Amino acid sequence: MAVPRLDLVVRNNADWTGAFTLYNGPGITTPWVNVAAWAAATSYQSSSPQSVVTYNGDLYVANTAAVGAWTSGSSFAAESSYWVKVGDSTTYGATPLDLTGGVLKFEVATLDPSTNEIAYPRRPIIQFTSDGSDGNAAAINIATPTANGNITFAFPKARTSLVLPGLYGYDLNFYKSGNVTPVFYGLIKVSQGANP
Repeated sequence: MAVPRLDLVVRNNADWTGAFTLYNGPGITTPWVNVAAWAAATSYQSSSPQSVVTYNGDLYVANTAAVGAWTSGSSFAAESSYWVKVGDSTTYGATPLDLTGGVLKFEVATLDPSTNEIAYPRRPIIQFTSDGSDGNAAAINIATPTANGNITFAFPKARTSLVLPGLYGYDLNFYKSGNVTPVFYGLIKVSQGANP
C-alpha cells in the first residue's frame, strides 16, 4: 500500500498542534457491494451459473465440487465447504493502526532540490517523538486505548522556532519491535509570521 502524502504549511513562531486517527488499509468500498449476503433457508447452486454471496463482508462463489443445488441451513459455517472465498474485504477496508508498545517519530529534514524529497544522507532539522527519546518531553501522545490509532500532538513554539523559514520534507513513522511502518510524509512549508 502506498504511504499517503500530506503537505503542510506552518509558522515557526507558533505551536504546531493537532489530532487524528491513523489507519491501515485504503478505506474504500469493496467492488461487490451489490452482491446479496448469504442467508439461511435460501436456494443456492454450484453448477453454472454458480451462486455468489457475501459473508462477513467477504465474497464467495459456490464450489463446483459441492452438492449441485441446495437450500441453505441455519449456519454458513456448517456449509462452508460449499463455498470458495474469492474476495477478502480486509484488502479494501481500513482498520485503526494498533499503536500499542510502539513509538511514533515525526521528523523535519532538508530536501534534495532535484527531487523535492528528503535528502540522503538524511539531515534532520527537528524531530518529535511519542516517548521523549528525542531528548524532550513527549510531543506526540498516543491516546488510550492504544489499539485505536488515536494521537494528538503539540510541538511547542520553543522548538518550532528553531526551524528557519523554508521548504522541507517531513515524515511520520511508527517503530515497533525493530520494524518501521511509514505513516505519512510530505512537504512542509515553514513561514515566519501568519500562514499564507
